Amino acid sequence: MAGIDALDRFDEPPTPRGPSISAADFEASERQGELQRSLLPAAVAVRYDGETDRLIVILDTGVELAFAPRLVQGLGCAEVDDLTEAEISPSGHGLHFPRLNADVYLPGLLEGVMGTRRWMRAMARAAPLRAVPWQVRRP
Repeated sequence: MAGIDALDRFDEPPTPRGPSISAADFEASERQGELQRSLLPAAVAVRYDGETDRLIVILDTGVELAFAPRLVQGLGCAEVDDLTEAEISPSGHGLHFPRLNADVYLPGLLEGVMGTRRWMRAMARAAPLRAVPWQVRRP
């Protein structure tokens, strides 16, 4: 019976650990989150295009963002099946690839951040991107 009595303690509510957050701090955080959600575009759809080897993210603004998975940390060695199982986070600001256990933060991606600083430095050393001139030269 001692074993069964020992199991009873698992029915007790857990003891809170660490600092608690005040109601005012929680509400301020909620307001900040709402503001961020209203200002940043959110993903509404994502798909992998095998013909162009691009992930295509459709944003709630109507803009489509396409990028090569090899440029993004965590997606470089992905197989087609890994990329077709993308999930959009509830906020719409993230993509999750469960088969790779990889996440992509869309606001960072829109700013050109494809991974950690270390990843970005390694990518720049491996294949520096060249600026493309926007102006057409006239003869």
